[in-house]
Amino acid sequence: MASLQRDTRYSKPTWRVFFYDRDKKRRSVRLDSKEASSKRTAETVASWIGKLVAASCSGEALDNQTAMWVEKLSGSLHNKLSNVGLVKKRVNKQLLEFLKDYANGRKDVDSATKLAWRNSRKRLVRFFEAEKVLRDIDEGEASDWEQYLHDYGYADATISKSIKHARQFFDDAKRRGYVSENPFKHLVAKGEENRDRQHFVERHVIEAVLEQCPDAEWRAIVALSRYGALRCPSEILKLQWSDVNWDNDSFLVHGKRTKRHPSGKRIVPLFKELRPFLEELFELAEPGNEFVIPRYRDRNNLRTQYIRIIERAGVKVWERIFHNQRASRVTELTDDHPDHVVADWTGCSPTTAMKHYLTTTKKHHQKAVGSSDPQESRGAKRGAAHERTAENGTLKKTEPSRDLQRQSLVCSGVQGGLEVPPGLLSKTTYA
Repeated sequence: MASLQRDTRYSKPTWRVFFYDRDKKRRSVRLDSKEASSKRTAETVASWIGKLVAASCSGEALDNQTAMWVEKLSGSLHNKLSNVGLVKKRVNKQLLEFLKDYANGRKDVDSATKLAWRNSRKRLVRFFEAEKVLRDIDEGEASDWEQYLHDYGYADATISKSIKHARQFFDDAKRRGYVSENPFKHLVAKGEENRDRQHFVERHVIEAVLEQCPDAEWRAIVALSRYGALRCPSEILKLQWSDVNWDNDSFLVHGKRTKRHPSGKRIVPLFKELRPFLEELFELAEPGNEFVIPRYRDRNNLRTQYIRIIERAGVKVWERIFHNQRASRVTELTDDHPDHVVADWTGCSPTTAMKHYLTTTKKHHQKAVGSSDPQESRGAKRGAAHERTAENGTLKKTEPSRDLQRQSLVCSGVQGGLEVPPGLLSKTTYA
């Protein structure tokens, strides 16, 4: 199907591969010294081209080996083969252009997801540069990018999320033919949970913060986040008065679509801690107000103002202020209700709650030691070591344990130069 001939018009070794295309027209591809440094190499290339000719004439798909050979071709030889119709032209898509097109083309995700994609995109562009051609990124450079993220000081959870996004982006690039293989597929994304940023927001802290809120709407925002476990701002700002069912003590939340809630909606109880704040706001609502929070719907950054409110309350600002308020409520609900019930109310699966929401609180410790007051448990511990007699009020020492007797004997024996009987000491204890 393809023949090889030496081209004598050039001083350097040059070969030409001749073949007939599907229209019975004779064509040729010139191989320069970089593409065929010897006759044996030229013969190998000619055999691969013969397979391309056979597939083109028969209309069949390429076998895996031939397809892999095509993907690894240099740009020069690939262009020559595409000019004669044996392979498709390569699209040299640039990194930033592709990432923007990918995000703009996805209409099935919400703004929070696109914001996370944008942050991961910045980390890719900062390392590879905007004009980097996707096909030029190999696995070695992908590994260098991961190391760059570690050296830059990003948290493990951030690095994990960035790796997952990079693999997602380049899987799409592979499907579109921009790359032959995903260079990020070998990178391992560790767990995204970051326990150092988890913080349980105590109720007395929230009460202090609520007193410093400037109006009823802000009090409702804080209460819906801390006592209703709603995501802020997405779920709170979507809440409408028509969603509140006062008679059934419940309200409808418009959240993101999940496997548990395919419609993106869930019914949440009107908790007793939350109800007074919604009632206050309902009494102050102007006729025609559709949304529960109308005033701050156009505010893109509630976090900045909320930090000022927390600081006015004289409270130290905690990490991830809205997320940890929601997480604190999820923790409280999990203590009192089954996991599947909490999942229906909060819109997060038990697995997600375990990774990103649930925390260990002081009440858990107090319940474990059987006390409601930590001071009580410490006092009981001290009382076990010493007993006060009722007669004279003097301290009565308890009898030392056998281990303490052995330690005392060893110490006195070492200091006094005495020999300790070999059978007295336990090998397990003092090995």
